[in-house]
Amino acid sequence: MKLNRMWLLFAILSAVFAAATAILAKVGIESVDSNLATAIRTIVVVIMAWVVVIVSHRLGHQSETLLETIHNIPARSWLFLILSGFATGASWLCYFYAIKVGDVSKVVPIDKSSLHYLRCHISRRVPHLENRHRLHTAPRRQPHNGSVVRTWLSVGRFSDNCPA
Repeated sequence: MKLNRMWLLFAILSAVFAAATAILAKVGIESVDSNLATAIRTIVVVIMAWVVVIVSHRLGHQSETLLETIHNIPARSWLFLILSGFATGASWLCYFYAIKVGDVSKVVPIDKSSLHYLRCHISRRVPHLENRHRLHTAPRRQPHNGSVVRTWLSVGRFSDNCPA
């Protein structure tokens, strides 16, 4: 598969693993506090992520050490990665509680709607980020009253479908 299409494979794998996560998590938290379950899951994710980083760094034959690579991360990137970590943690805590007390088949679609919320939120408040951070996808064609119209899924053009 060409490198420029690898994103599609990884997007499909992400969806498969996300579905497995929902099912496995629902079964796993039946008799466990949702916060503790999130902490256990996080430990597994941290270990797995660091194994991938270490192995890929070694296989990549980098000219600098992993510590040098980490040290060279710009401060702005650190800030946004840390903020993203807080958002991820909050999302996971809420998600695990929701699937513990609710129906997983109802929680997962709401959880997956987060990208739509993000597009709506950003398009109204920070429209200049639209093209800079590529928060959009290619246009999709949909039939409408016998004709084909373009439905844009980009941040700026998608804002018409956002609630006020």
